Amino acid sequence: PTGQKCLEDIVDGKAVLNCVQGIPPTCEDSDGTYNFTEVGTTTGFTKGGDAYSHNDYCLTTISADVIIDHYCEEGISKPSYLWCDPTEICKEEIETIDGKVSGTLKCIPAPLKPTCEDFDGADNYPKKSYVSGTDKHGKLYTHNDHCVGGGQLQGIIDWKCTENNLPQSSFYTCQDN
Repeated sequence: PTGQKCLEDIVDGKAVLNCVQGIPPTCEDSDGTYNFTEVGTTTGFTKGGDAYSHNDYCLTTISADVIIDHYCEEGISKPSYLWCDPTEICKEEIETIDGKVSGTLKCIPAPLKPTCEDFDGADNYPKKSYVSGTDKHGKLYTHNDHCVGGGQLQGIIDWKCTENNLPQSSFYTCQDN
């Protein structure tokens, strides 16, 4: 529950877990709640008394970039997300004005067009192959077709290129395990 922490203890020679009263968690946000343009930091202490610091930042994913902005809610640091359009990238810019360093995060048009080449053709499950190319940041990538499974779900991940030259995976379920 809120305000409590888990404590492992030994009682009568046996390990036990108990929820005990912790310290109230604290959180301060240097750039205010839901400020996706300014680079800020949330700092504070967990209910277990541990100090933390979470910086706002850009995250690159296969499908799109995202701005991660940390904010405070009931003394706890939580992330919020602002997704860039797939044709944009997230860019962090640092500047110094009158001796004060500050940073901004923004979605800007991608400087490079992505490339993608599928070496076995789209949806060719029986043939093991791969896709490769460069993303909109100019980084090289390769994604291999492969088997996945565990338990009752067995299948094939097959990679292909979208019409926008982005890598995309699809899943083919193996019949009768």
